[in-house]
Amino acid sequence: MSAITLNQYLLTRQVTSNSPQRISHLTADLTQLILQTAISCKGISAALHKGALAGVLGSANSDNVQGETQKKLDIISNVLMVDTLLGGGIAAALASEEMDEMIVAALRVLLPEELQFLISDRGVHFTAQVFKQLARNEEFIHVIIARHRPQSNGIAERFVRTLKEWLATHSWDNGQELLALLEQFRPEYNDRPHQGIGIPGLSPNEFAKRIWLL
Repeated sequence: MSAITLNQYLLTRQVTSNSPQRISHLTADLTQLILQTAISCKGISAALHKGALAGVLGSANSDNVQGETQKKLDIISNVLMVDTLLGGGIAAALASEEMDEMIVAALRVLLPEELQFLISDRGVHFTAQVFKQLARNEEFIHVIIARHRPQSNGIAERFVRTLKEWLATHSWDNGQELLALLEQFRPEYNDRPHQGIGIPGLSPNEFAKRIWLL
Protein backbone atom coordinates (compact mmCIF):
# COMPACT_ATOMS: atom_id res chain seq x y z
CA MET A 1 0.00 0.00 0.00
CA SER A 2 1.47 3.35 -1.04
CA ALA A 3 1.73 6.14 1.50
CA ILE A 4 -0.75 9.03 1.32
CA THR A 5 -0.93 12.32 3.17
CA LEU A 6 -3.54 13.13 5.79
CA ASN A 7 -5.07 15.65 3.40
CA GLN A 8 -5.42 13.00 0.65
CA TYR A 9 -6.91 10.50 3.09
CA LEU A 10 -9.54 12.93 4.35
CA LEU A 11 -10.50 14.22 0.91
CA THR A 12 -11.13 10.71 -0.41
CA ARG A 13 -13.31 9.86 2.58
CA GLN A 14 -15.45 12.98 2.86
CA VAL A 15 -19.18 12.43 2.79
CA THR A 16 -19.33 14.30 -0.55
CA SER A 17 -16.76 12.06 -2.27
CA ASN A 18 -17.63 9.19 -4.60
CA SER A 19 -15.26 6.78 -2.88
CA PRO A 20 -16.79 3.59 -1.47
CA GLN A 21 -14.63 4.26 1.60
CA ARG A 22 -16.28 7.58 2.36
CA ILE A 23 -17.27 8.28 5.97
CA SER A 24 -20.85 9.45 6.46
CA HIS A 25 -20.09 12.04 9.17
CA LEU A 26 -16.84 13.42 7.69
CA THR A 27 -18.10 16.80 6.51
CA ALA A 28 -16.03 19.53 4.90
CA ASP A 29 -15.96 21.50 8.16
CA LEU A 30 -14.78 18.49 10.16
CA THR A 31 -12.11 17.83 7.53
CA GLN A 32 -10.84 21.39 7.86
CA LEU A 33 -10.85 21.14 11.66
CA ILE A 34 -8.74 17.96 11.54
CA LEU A 35 -6.28 19.53 9.10
CA GLN A 36 -5.98 22.66 11.26
CA THR A 37 -5.27 20.46 14.27
CA ALA A 38 -2.55 18.70 12.25
CA ILE A 39 -0.98 22.07 11.42
CA SER A 40 -0.94 22.92 15.13
CA CYS A 41 0.76 19.60 15.89
CA LYS A 42 3.46 20.37 13.32
CA GLY A 43 4.12 23.69 15.03
CA ILE A 44 4.34 21.98 18.43
CA SER A 45 6.70 19.37 16.99
CA ALA A 46 8.93 22.09 15.55
CA ALA A 47 9.06 23.88 18.91
CA LEU A 48 9.90 20.62 20.67
CA HIS A 49 12.76 19.88 18.29
CA LYS A 50 14.29 23.31 18.97
CA GLY A 51 14.27 22.44 22.66
CA ALA A 52 16.46 24.38 25.05
CA LEU A 53 18.07 26.35 22.20
CA ALA A 54 14.76 28.17 21.72
CA GLY A 55 14.03 28.40 25.43
CA VAL A 56 10.85 26.29 25.24
CA LEU A 57 11.80 23.75 27.92
CA GLY A 58 11.46 23.97 31.69
CA SER A 59 8.90 25.45 34.06
CA ALA A 60 6.80 28.53 33.28
CA ASN A 61 6.46 29.27 37.02
CA SER A 62 2.65 29.09 36.89
CA ASP A 63 -0.08 26.50 37.57
CA ASN A 64 -2.88 25.07 35.42
CA VAL A 65 -6.45 24.27 36.49
CA GLN A 66 -5.31 21.03 38.14
CA GLY A 67 -2.81 22.83 40.33
CA GLU A 68 0.05 21.34 38.31
CA THR A 69 3.13 23.37 37.45
CA GLN A 70 2.89 24.46 33.84
CA LYS A 71 5.78 23.83 31.50
CA LYS A 72 6.76 26.39 28.89
CA LEU A 73 5.92 23.88 26.19
CA ASP A 74 2.41 23.45 27.67
CA ILE A 75 1.70 27.14 27.19
CA ILE A 76 3.35 27.30 23.76
CA SER A 77 1.33 24.28 22.60
CA ASN A 78 -1.86 25.83 23.93
CA VAL A 79 -1.21 29.12 22.12
CA LEU A 80 -0.37 27.37 18.85
CA MET A 81 -3.50 25.22 19.02
CA VAL A 82 -5.82 28.10 19.94
CA ASP A 83 -4.41 30.50 17.37
CA THR A 84 -4.57 27.96 14.55
CA LEU A 85 -8.05 26.63 15.27
CA LEU A 86 -9.71 29.97 16.01
CA GLY A 87 -7.94 31.55 13.05
CA GLY A 88 -9.24 28.81 10.77
CA GLY A 89 -12.84 30.01 11.04
CA ILE A 90 -14.34 26.62 11.96
CA ALA A 91 -14.00 26.44 15.74
CA ALA A 92 -16.18 28.93 17.62
CA ALA A 93 -14.48 28.61 21.03
CA LEU A 94 -11.78 26.57 22.72
CA ALA A 95 -10.90 25.64 26.29
CA SER A 96 -8.12 23.59 27.84
CA GLU A 97 -6.62 22.86 31.23
CA GLU A 98 -4.14 25.65 30.56
CA MET A 99 -7.02 28.17 30.37
CA ASP A 100 -8.64 28.09 33.78
CA GLU A 101 -10.41 31.44 33.51
CA MET A 102 -12.19 30.38 30.32
CA ILE A 103 -13.33 27.11 31.87
CA VAL A 104 -14.76 28.83 34.93
CA ALA A 105 -16.45 31.50 32.82
CA ALA A 106 -18.10 28.85 30.64
CA LEU A 107 -19.29 26.86 33.66
CA ARG A 108 -20.78 29.94 35.30
CA VAL A 109 -22.92 30.44 32.19
CA LEU A 110 -23.97 26.79 31.92
CA LEU A 111 -24.73 25.97 35.56
CA PRO A 112 -28.23 26.96 36.76
CA GLU A 113 -28.42 29.48 39.60
CA GLU A 114 -30.51 27.12 41.76
CA LEU A 115 -27.95 24.29 41.46
CA GLN A 116 -27.45 22.42 44.76
CA PHE A 117 -25.70 19.22 43.65
CA LEU A 118 -23.52 18.41 40.67
CA ILE A 119 -22.60 14.80 39.95
CA SER A 120 -19.69 14.13 37.59
CA ASP A 121 -16.99 11.67 36.68
CA ARG A 122 -13.32 12.26 37.44
CA GLY A 123 -12.54 14.27 34.34
CA VAL A 124 -9.59 16.62 34.74
CA HIS A 125 -11.77 19.72 34.73
CA PHE A 126 -13.96 18.37 37.52
CA THR A 127 -10.99 17.51 39.75
CA ALA A 128 -9.19 20.79 39.15
CA GLN A 129 -8.59 23.27 41.95
CA VAL A 130 -10.37 25.99 40.01
CA PHE A 131 -13.53 23.86 39.88
CA LYS A 132 -13.38 23.25 43.63
CA GLN A 133 -13.19 26.99 44.12
CA LEU A 134 -16.16 27.48 41.81
CA ALA A 135 -18.19 25.00 43.88
CA ARG A 136 -17.35 26.92 47.05
CA ASN A 137 -18.17 30.28 45.50
CA GLU A 138 -21.47 29.13 43.98
CA GLU A 139 -22.32 27.07 47.09
CA PHE A 140 -23.18 23.76 45.45
CA ILE A 141 -22.06 20.27 46.47
CA HIS A 142 -19.89 18.44 43.95
CA VAL A 143 -20.29 14.66 44.04
CA ILE A 144 -17.65 12.66 42.15
CA ILE A 145 -18.61 9.18 41.02
CA ALA A 146 -16.32 6.58 42.54
CA ARG A 147 -14.13 4.54 40.19
CA HIS A 148 -15.13 0.92 39.55
CA ARG A 149 -18.44 1.30 41.41
CA PRO A 150 -21.21 -0.36 39.37
CA GLN A 151 -23.95 1.19 41.52
CA SER A 152 -22.95 4.72 40.51
CA ASN A 153 -22.76 3.85 36.83
CA GLY A 154 -26.09 2.05 37.10
CA ILE A 155 -27.82 5.11 38.54
CA ALA A 156 -26.44 7.30 35.75
CA GLU A 157 -27.44 4.80 33.06
CA ARG A 158 -30.91 4.44 34.55
CA PHE A 159 -31.38 8.21 34.50
CA VAL A 160 -30.40 8.38 30.83
CA ARG A 161 -32.80 5.54 30.01
CA THR A 162 -35.64 7.19 31.93
CA LEU A 163 -35.06 10.49 30.13
CA LYS A 164 -34.97 8.81 26.71
CA GLU A 165 -38.19 6.92 27.43
CA TRP A 166 -39.88 10.12 28.59
CA LEU A 167 -38.73 12.10 25.54
CA ALA A 168 -39.95 9.31 23.23
CA THR A 169 -43.52 10.24 24.22
CA HIS A 170 -43.02 13.91 23.34
CA SER A 171 -42.05 15.86 20.23
CA TRP A 172 -40.22 19.13 19.58
CA ASP A 173 -39.18 21.17 16.55
CA ASN A 174 -36.31 23.25 17.89
CA GLY A 175 -33.89 23.69 20.75
CA GLN A 176 -36.16 26.00 22.72
CA GLU A 177 -38.99 23.47 22.69
CA LEU A 178 -36.60 20.73 23.79
CA LEU A 179 -35.32 22.93 26.62
CA ALA A 180 -38.92 23.52 27.75
CA LEU A 181 -39.51 19.77 27.82
CA LEU A 182 -36.36 19.21 29.90
CA GLU A 183 -37.57 21.87 32.35
CA GLN A 184 -40.84 19.96 32.58
CA PHE A 185 -39.06 16.63 33.08
CA ARG A 186 -36.77 17.80 35.87
CA PRO A 187 -39.39 18.36 38.64
CA GLU A 188 -41.24 15.21 37.61
CA TYR A 189 -38.06 13.17 37.95
CA ASN A 190 -36.90 14.78 41.18
CA ASP A 191 -40.28 14.50 42.93
CA ARG A 192 -40.81 10.85 42.01
CA PRO A 193 -39.76 8.13 44.51
CA HIS A 194 -36.69 6.18 43.42
CA GLN A 195 -35.62 2.66 44.24
CA GLY A 196 -31.91 3.17 43.65
CA ILE A 197 -29.26 2.07 46.13
CA GLY A 198 -28.85 4.62 48.89
CA ILE A 199 -32.26 6.28 48.54
CA PRO A 200 -34.82 3.44 48.52
CA GLY A 201 -38.34 4.84 48.33
CA LEU A 202 -37.22 8.49 48.46
CA SER A 203 -37.40 11.10 45.74
CA PRO A 204 -34.16 12.98 44.94
CA ASN A 205 -35.69 16.13 46.44
CA GLU A 206 -36.57 14.34 49.68
CA PHE A 207 -33.11 12.80 49.80
CA ALA A 208 -31.55 16.25 49.30
CA LYS A 209 -33.58 17.66 52.19
CA ARG A 210 -32.30 14.95 54.48
CA ILE A 211 -28.71 15.61 53.36
CA TRP A 212 -29.06 19.31 54.21
CA LEU A 213 -30.35 18.41 57.68
CA LEU A 214 -27.29 16.29 58.48
